[in-house]
Amino acid sequence: MFALLYGLMFGFTASLTLWQDLPPIQVIVVMVVLFGAALVALGGANESLQLHSGRPLLSRQQ
Repeated sequence: MFALLYGLMFGFTASLTLWQDLPPIQVIVVMVVLFGAALVALGGANESLQLHSGRPLLSRQQ
């Protein structure tokens, strides 16, 4: 799951960098913002599915 997230994030920021010719600090800022937004979205999806199914979707196996 996180590999897909990282791939999408890095692919998007790489294409944005090449398209807009952004300096590295702006690329880092874009990556951090996208990563935060993705975590919020995944957390919201996990919480919503947990309410419906009674168990967390993204739980750590022990």
